[in-house]
Amino acid sequence: MGAKYVASNAFTTASVLNRLSMHHNLQVRIAVADNENTSAFTSMQLAKDASADLRYAIAENHHVHRSILDFLTKDINPFVADRAQKTILRLKKEIAKLIL
Repeated sequence: MGAKYVASNAFTTASVLNRLSMHHNLQVRIAVADNENTSAFTSMQLAKDASADLRYAIAENHHVHRSILDFLTKDINPFVADRAQKTILRLKKEIAKLIL
């Protein structure tokens, strides 16, 4: 069983995802970032990763904690920062629809 499969599996625990978040393969780290079982702590660690592609993947994830999106709005990469801002706006619109 490959690391990417484990990282993307809905039954993988947060502790296993935390260990996989340090994997050398970018696609594994992106799969960890996309997994809903990933803890906020692990997501924040991934948000500090050197890979802009990984940070972008986190910035477009609407399941990630709002504080992580806020952190990414200040990213050095303008594409990551813009994507985080757009995700925040999308979440605000979804909440507004629920209230109406």
